[in-house]
Amino acid sequence: MEFADKWAAIVWMCRNQLGRRNLTDVQRTLLIGEAYRAQKMTQGTNNQYVQAKSEKRHFGGFQKDNGTAKIVAKDFGVGSRTVERASCFVDGLDVAESVSAGFKDAVRSGAVTAPKYVIQEISNIPEAQLPAAVEAIKSGDIDTAKEIIQQSKPEPPKKEAPPRASSSHALSCPQTKDKKQVGHFDPLILLRVKSSAGCGT
Repeated sequence: MEFADKWAAIVWMCRNQLGRRNLTDVQRTLLIGEAYRAQKMTQGTNNQYVQAKSEKRHFGGFQKDNGTAKIVAKDFGVGSRTVERASCFVDGLDVAESVSAGFKDAVRSGAVTAPKYVIQEISNIPEAQLPAAVEAIKSGDIDTAKEIIQQSKPEPPKKEAPPRASSSHALSCPQTKDKKQVGHFDPLILLRVKSSAGCGT
């Protein structure tokens, strides 16, 4: 079997492995995430995993791409959001592997277990706190890992209260362009009154 490049071969291998019945949920997520990343890198033009023309190749990182996610999702029979989450899961494993060799294989084999959303957040942890978070996950102390993740998230901006209207503004009446509205003083009325009074004298 021939492939346009090694990335197309990886996609095919992941797809082939997903046909196994004894896969764990973690192993399935790993395969989908790896297939997504390989699909973004393949430049093949003669296989079913061809990238859409609008997609670009990115070196040194894997940017999320809805087009690629939809291609993989359709072929693997899952939703595009599932593919994107699987990619984040693989990203988290790779970051953890950089500070603790063997972490990725330990998660794949089930020797290390943690909720998938915790693994996904590893790549967002600052480098200084990363070793502590990874060690907490390895030791099964998920609560500590969650706490580190929570502390790493930026605080949402505080909403400023709307300015309160001053008392003078609250009591002011709206200006009107029609000066002859009811309730508006008309100097001509005063002149007419004086004229009437003079005729009677």
